[in-house]
Amino acid sequence: MTFMNRGMQNKKQRTAVVIIVGIVLVSFVASIVAVSIL
Repeated sequence: MTFMNRGMQNKKQRTAVVIIVGIVLVSFVASIVAVSIL
């Protein structure tokens, strides 16, 4: 938990985390859409 808090204070690291989470969410939604189309 301490590592996460320290990472969130670092702006560059926080941006990287946001980008990674965004990519995961987009791929997750894309797979749901693909399944519903198929």
